[in-house]
Amino acid sequence: MKRKYQPKIREKKDAIKSNEYQVEQSKIKADEATNQCLVATLHVLGKFADANALPTVRRLANMDAHTGEQQRLRASALACLPILEARVIHLQTSGTLLRASAPSNAPDMLLRAATSEPQIDTEQLLRAVSAASTRD
Repeated sequence: MKRKYQPKIREKKDAIKSNEYQVEQSKIKADEATNQCLVATLHVLGKFADANALPTVRRLANMDAHTGEQQRLRASALACLPILEARVIHLQTSGTLLRASAPSNAPDMLLRAATSEPQIDTEQLLRAVSAASTRD
């Protein structure tokens, strides 16, 4: 009786092993695809991201890489990190407005601070005209 079912049991075990192997391979492929997306995302983050991306990129740059894909991801994060840090510094400093500490009357200056209020005749200023007054 035992011998009668052994071939069927072997077939089932082989099928289970085959399915487990296929599941494992699909997980590996999914991990590789995810890492490829992450590498592409890191490339874009270096060019367009702000300070919110820094903690994640730092974490990826400092992670332990065991597989080839993880090493590739870590290398991409390490390459992205200085570019992103420079971009964040640039974004922070570009938001700072500068003004002159003292008025300058040098002839080569294109912009000069206003030193007094301009003398404007209020009768010469433009005023809005209503539609009823334009018919007259």
